[in-house]
Amino acid sequence: MALENLKQIHVAMLEACLGMNSAMAGMASAMEIAEVPSGTYEREQSKSTSHLLNFLALYSLYVDICRRIKSEAGIPKTSAPYHRAIRRITKSNWGKHSVTGDLRNYVLHYLLENPRTVIHINETRTVNLVMDANALLYSGFDWKSDAKSFLQTSPDLDVIEVTRAVAKDVARLIKFHENLVESRLSHQKIAYDTYIHERARFKHLQKSAVDMGRVIKRPTSMLSRLIDKTVIEGTINSALSDEDVRTVLCTLANKYDNLSADAMRNLTSEVNLLLRQRRRFPSAGAYLQGRHFPPPLR
Repeated sequence: MALENLKQIHVAMLEACLGMNSAMAGMASAMEIAEVPSGTYEREQSKSTSHLLNFLALYSLYVDICRRIKSEAGIPKTSAPYHRAIRRITKSNWGKHSVTGDLRNYVLHYLLENPRTVIHINETRTVNLVMDANALLYSGFDWKSDAKSFLQTSPDLDVIEVTRAVAKDVARLIKFHENLVESRLSHQKIAYDTYIHERARFKHLQKSAVDMGRVIKRPTSMLSRLIDKTVIEGTINSALSDEDVRTVLCTLANKYDNLSADAMRNLTSEVNLLLRQRRRFPSAGAYLQGRHFPPPLR
């Protein structure tokens, strides 16, 4: 379950990164467009801060879950091989990971600082979402040595670059912990997979007890996957002839001309089956002023 939680956390991290990118674009537009309403920049800046806080909280949760997996696998806290493997995966991004972990404690226990947008126009136009690295360093917060060294490399902390690199590494670290579980907790992993399988099987049987149709239900037809159900019903129940119905449905299903010859044959067979089940209504002729029209021949 911890591994499943890690995967969901990574997805949420990516969503937070997308949110920060969107907010950065909104802040840049508010800076460059003169007619933008007052307070637009501050509103977009608040969104960027919210997404950053979400990312930092998710990273902290990711670290806690990894520690739990490490403990369940029987790896000591000071295991040198484990930490070497982590450092080998993160490589040159270790300073960004250290800053991310410390920044969570900084905004939680010390000071909440809003990122700002900086626009550089040289040969190309670039937009960055940054925090003042010097202000972070001189705030009095006790940064770890790796985080402090990274903050000293530039006057601004590029928030987008840091979070993107960290999220990319987290995906690889999750895979590392999956391999760790499979090698050191194989019996527990098999037991959990068996439990998930049996739970899904039980739910299926439970639903089947109420609706036996679920047990023998046929797969979705090709026609229903290509055309809306209401369109199919309306065409079948229309006054069109069988040939016209067949032409209309096949044309709609293959409107992009991307169906193979075999697919078209299967599609035509499904249409023919529907036509055989089509309700037939007798033709009563047309009436005008209570008389049969046209009048019968004498």
